[in-house]
Amino acid sequence: MSIKGRISIRFCFAFMWLFICSNFVNAEPIISSVSGQINDNQAISIKGAGFGDKGPTIVVFDDFNDGTGDGDDANLSATVGSWDGTGTYKPRYSSLSRSGNFSVEFSKFSSGYNAFVHCQFYKDFQPTTEYFLSYAVMIPENTYFPQQYATAPIGDFPGESVWKFAWIRDYENDPDSSPDDDDKCLPTHTSYGLIRTDGNDLNKSRGSSSIRIHENGDTWWQWGSWNRFAFWGKADKANPSTVVGREWAQGVSDGVAQVFKVDTTDPIFGSGTAPYQWTRLHINGWIRPTPSERPIKLLYDDIYFAVGPNSAARVEVGNAKNYEACTKISIATPTNWSDSTVSATIRQGGFNQGEEVYIFIVDAENSYSTGFGPFSFNSVSVSPPQDFRGE
Repeated sequence: MSIKGRISIRFCFAFMWLFICSNFVNAEPIISSVSGQINDNQAISIKGAGFGDKGPTIVVFDDFNDGTGDGDDANLSATVGSWDGTGTYKPRYSSLSRSGNFSVEFSKFSSGYNAFVHCQFYKDFQPTTEYFLSYAVMIPENTYFPQQYATAPIGDFPGESVWKFAWIRDYENDPDSSPDDDDKCLPTHTSYGLIRTDGNDLNKSRGSSSIRIHENGDTWWQWGSWNRFAFWGKADKANPSTVVGREWAQGVSDGVAQVFKVDTTDPIFGSGTAPYQWTRLHINGWIRPTPSERPIKLLYDDIYFAVGPNSAARVEVGNAKNYEACTKISIATPTNWSDSTVSATIRQGGFNQGEEVYIFIVDAENSYSTGFGPFSFNSVSVSPPQDFRGE
């Protein structure tokens, strides 16, 4: 073969390799094997490609399995990390749990108000313009949605702004209150079932990114059972108030088709105030005092919060091979992360022993793999047959 021919072949191989690599860089993660035990608080190892070089910085994860007794004040320890403090009224353990033995109630009757008021945890963290938050929330049967002036019956949303489910703020620069603390609710109920990611400062009407995760007439929210929220926000690092960011929100109830929506048209901090950052999470954020004749019981479980670059990178367990088809999702807590291997601790979430599940890797850009499995929850030394490719 001539030198010219050899050079031509080498050029073709080089071009093909560059083409493959360029597509691989932008590809979704691919899982090739899973080993370990698919059970609560058990370690698994996931191997594959395209996971990303670094995983998330988890500042807190709490499934409240260290609870002491129904109705006892919740402590500041967490399953991963810890809480930094509480509001005026302390959260309390509840035996109505999504996972393990306890959840936490973030509401309490106050004789001073003659009404039900909010309890709260807060968590401080290094200034960030990116976060990922997920948690499950439930309003038990025979209790009301928070309300002060409206008179919505059990199983209905009131016609007023009443509940900030979770709330991130720049507490470091404005410890008192809005305005000017770049607050954002994840999410807030504003009226008649409209639930969105608007804050007092950062909201759609003023030019900031926002998502309507639930609207009047939607059916994914379930009364008397657990509803899982998840949120990812990533502002443009160089120009967070003028350049479009990325915002994603997900809602899913057990057995009900999930909803997820994005805003990729607005800056995250479009109506914010410099230095454009968040430094504190409040969960529960805030509710209006609800009259004693309309009792409320706001339960939260499986709270997961990561901040900074790679916040969206995560391991999840779902009940379908296609992530978007999952009607039940549990988030795991990674312990080691590389582009080809991730170690994580499985968390039960809403799964029961024996349920069929799949493992997902989600990368830092919120692209998710095909589900790898199926496995039975509580499987031991798991790994599908050699011919399984997760495709």
